[in-house]
Amino acid sequence: MLHVCVPQVETVGERIVLYILNRVVYRAQEMSSEELPFLCHGEKDHAKILWSHGEAVGFYSVKPQGTLCNSYSTRSYQLTVMDSIFVRKGQRGNGFGLQMLEDFVLSSKEDCLGLRYPLTKPMYKVCEKYLCQYPEDTHLLWEVTVDSW
Repeated sequence: MLHVCVPQVETVGERIVLYILNRVVYRAQEMSSEELPFLCHGEKDHAKILWSHGEAVGFYSVKPQGTLCNSYSTRSYQLTVMDSIFVRKGQRGNGFGLQMLEDFVLSSKEDCLGLRYPLTKPMYKVCEKYLCQYPEDTHLLWEVTVDSW
């Protein structure tokens, strides 16, 4: 498995970059009408930014197992879940989505991982590429929805 360094967002500067990628680049410029917007990342969420040649090309966020599903519920995530993933339009087709999915899997030691429903068509393609490269992980990734818990 190819491992790319996708550092976890920790500093104020990295949080600003994440906010700009989510709120400005994604929501204001690149979100299609069929997509649901990503929520702001909570304080317990883990987020990582993928950098290429000094440019932030995308991010993904993770809700750890045991995190409350939302502030109105007592239900919690039963799996660690990739909550959001985004690659800038100009950078798509370069394998960055696959690199972030690989990083998500490598960063976890769990037997089952969740991908938040609904997956976009491009994310289904990323998962297909991942599972073709790593067929032993067929039972690792699960599409999950908060409503089904």
